[in-house]
Amino acid sequence: MGGPRVFRIKLQAPNEIWTGDHKKSNVLRETGLIGSIRWWYEALIRALGGTACGPIDNSECNGRMHCDACELFGCRGWSRKFILRCSNGKTIRIGLTELRKMKDVELGLLNTTFRIIEKYGAMGGKLAHEKYGIIRIMESDLDEFQPEKSQLKGYLKKKGFPL
Repeated sequence: MGGPRVFRIKLQAPNEIWTGDHKKSNVLRETGLIGSIRWWYEALIRALGGTACGPIDNSECNGRMHCDACELFGCRGWSRKFILRCSNGKTIRIGLTELRKMKDVELGLLNTTFRIIEKYGAMGGKLAHEKYGIIRIMESDLDEFQPEKSQLKGYLKKKGFPL
């Protein structure tokens, strides 16, 4: 009963992470980070055979019926399951605070998403330029969560969003 869980992730960013400032990249914007994390999360979900709405068909998702990505990140009538807070600088501290209980499989998928970003991608906008968005994970509370195949099978929805 000790209140909402908070998961901490400590990143090293050797270069800038551009999250929406018009001219400079002085300030990390949480909404920009969430958008970037969601984009990679959707790619992972699709690769695993789950559902993730796109910018055109997202009108199908709502509070009652929604895709796997919207289950965690929210959509019209269904709020995101967490709040993201972050610090600025070369060392970035991210805190994910639960608003609603996140399942272990969701935390495992988030962990995998951060690892994919670290190894193969980048965070934020301007990803085509090699000096933006590179991260290295120094510490992560999410490391204890590893999505198991049996968990994924029971969690991921198929086309048509059966509930």
